[in-house]
Amino acid sequence: MKETDFINQNKDKWKDFEKVLNAEIKNPEKLSEVFVQITDDLSYARTFYPNRSVRFYLNNLAQKVFYNIYKNKKEKRSKLISFWVDELPSIVFHCKRELLISLIVFTLAVAIGVLSSAHDPEFCRSILGDGYVEMTIANIEKGDPMAVYKQRNELDMFLGITLNNILVAFRTFVSGLVFAIGSIGILLFNGIMVGSFQYFFIEKGLFLESFLTIWLHGTLEISSIVIAGGGGIVMGSGLVFPGTYSRMQAFQITAKKGLKILIGIAPILALAGFIEGFFTRYTEAPDILRLAVILVSFAFIVGYFIYYPFFLYQKGRIIPEKVEEEVSQNSYTLSSLQNEIRANSGILTDVLLLFKRNIRAILKWSFIVAFSYTFCFELLNKITDIDYFADNDLFVAMVEIFDYDLLRFGVFPKLILNILMVATGLALVFSIMNKKIIHPDSKVSLGSFLIKHSYKFLIAGGLINLFLFMGMGLFILVYVFVIPILYIWIFIGIKENNGLIKDQSKTAAIIKGNYSRLLGLSIVITFISGLFLMLIGSPFLISNFEIVNWNFLNEGDASSIPKYINMTLAVFATNIVITFGAFGNSLVYFTFLEINQATGLHDKINRLFPT
Repeated sequence: MKETDFINQNKDKWKDFEKVLNAEIKNPEKLSEVFVQITDDLSYARTFYPNRSVRFYLNNLAQKVFYNIYKNKKEKRSKLISFWVDELPSIVFHCKRELLISLIVFTLAVAIGVLSSAHDPEFCRSILGDGYVEMTIANIEKGDPMAVYKQRNELDMFLGITLNNILVAFRTFVSGLVFAIGSIGILLFNGIMVGSFQYFFIEKGLFLESFLTIWLHGTLEISSIVIAGGGGIVMGSGLVFPGTYSRMQAFQITAKKGLKILIGIAPILALAGFIEGFFTRYTEAPDILRLAVILVSFAFIVGYFIYYPFFLYQKGRIIPEKVEEEVSQNSYTLSSLQNEIRANSGILTDVLLLFKRNIRAILKWSFIVAFSYTFCFELLNKITDIDYFADNDLFVAMVEIFDYDLLRFGVFPKLILNILMVATGLALVFSIMNKKIIHPDSKVSLGSFLIKHSYKFLIAGGLINLFLFMGMGLFILVYVFVIPILYIWIFIGIKENNGLIKDQSKTAAIIKGNYSRLLGLSIVITFISGLFLMLIGSPFLISNFEIVNWNFLNEGDASSIPKYINMTLAVFATNIVITFGAFGNSLVYFTFLEINQATGLHDKINRLFPT
């Protein structure tokens, strides 16, 4: 059948469907019937008219029907249960090789820690630190060797330990981005530390007491770290062994598997924190009771992560790996952003591709900003005679750079410097988007663009830095809930150029009714930014700073080199995070515009049914 005949035969029916969709009171049964008929027509169009407008029209119509049917549908609890009962065990089964590698690496590392401590009494101090060792020796002399678990109240200890456990697992997992080697390195470090820690008590004749105390919570905690390492190796394997896929496609597949493994151990880490916070402190509890908890914890880990997946396999219930369905050939093709409603996952894919295509300019600009910032910061230190110190932990260094102490004379110049840093990062982002997306046909030079819109970047940089006066904890909430609106405002200002008041009104109109979608995207972008920061702040880079410290410490001006290196890295990481967040939270504009105005859908209908 010719396309025109197909259209003429069905166009009246499609018009009736649109009336049903646009009705104020919608009949669910009628909508369901419409959905079935539309999908039938869409299947026919996909077969016989794959590249024609009628297929795009029916596809959009089907999406609209689907949205009306399912927009208020709540997620079934059974889907959450199926993740733990079927999906996660299936992933564990398919990734058993990587998980076994993680276990072997950790076990060997524990053995290295034990043997090294046995042959070198000072080895334990180099791993655990003199402060911790001296404190433990003092506790042993007082007759309470496990007093370290009783220093804080139960609730504070539970919350602090759980957060720390999750961060350690998170870092172990995300280090797999370094072609799986990163996760292996962290497993080695943690394993050596556990071996040294356990041998320290063996040497003091306290094996049984330490075993019953440490492994009361450690059985779940250490097992989860090993599993997280396996998840990191799974994720990195896509980069090392892409197979028949492109490296990016293979990484997308393995990253999803690894992330699901990480999600799977989160409740276990919380349970381990609960046990450590509320029960480990009771060292006077009967040994048989503590041993029973250890054995039950061990049985759970072995039963759920080893026996249960093989049991499902024998029963034929293991979900097969359908990697062909997980990545389409066009996964990393930048879609038409305008006149199309994109899911957050689609927007994120576009952001990643846009970021990838401009990665050279982004990295170059970020390094220039970082080096310039460090140079100006040093001048500021000399002028104000205030020595700002950047810690060798990336996150601490970032906090210190943005820490505004109102009692210091240097707060104002420091504020100006930070505003310029953020503004230059935003200028890069929006100059790229202006050239590639907003006004691709414009011949306006980069200099003219920056002169025309620089005040927007400075205002945004000023607002972001003013939010930091609330403290880093509250700023993170602002970063997720508020700053995405700021990025959309800049985007609209560049696209529409109507003036601040009209731009603000347009921003409010665009976001109205769509804020939950924006918030969901912002949370995902923040999560990815956290992954990046975890990678940058990995122990590999920190160990390099330590080497620099050893070589330059107490050598005059050279002793400041490690501080400058870490400050540069912190500013570089900050610039990358700002860039990624601005890209992601701006591209959602086109989806919001289409939801509010349906311009693309009307254009397609007009092309199909010209008046």
